[in-house]
Amino acid sequence: MIKLINTAYQRLGITWVITDGYRSPSAQDALPRANTNAKALQSYHQYGLAIDIVSVRKGEITYLSDDNQSKLDSQKIGPIGQELGLEWGGSWKKKDWPHFQLSPNGKTWRELKPQLLELGVKNYKNLKF
Repeated sequence: MIKLINTAYQRLGITWVITDGYRSPSAQDALPRANTNAKALQSYHQYGLAIDIVSVRKGEITYLSDDNQSKLDSQKIGPIGQELGLEWGGSWKKKDWPHFQLSPNGKTWRELKPQLLELGVKNYKNLKF
């Protein structure tokens, strides 16, 4: 994910910030349904495999000050993330512009969920791919 930030900065000259990384199952369930369809343990955030990243312009996180600029910038970084092998939420039917995720060895959250439950959710860093 750091490679994404560095590459996007080098190519685009835009500064980026990770606004969300690991998200607990309870935090996932607390998100408004307008933001996501994913419930607890249905998001790569609970597996430590997703981030939300947004641009910073004039010292401001764009989605807080200019949502249109934030979307435009996400459309620029999205293809860079895809080149690096990340799945980008901007390519989904229901767009999630700032979202990037890894699917190590092509594993879905459905395949990872039993292992995570066996390990205990707080031990997500011990998942084997």
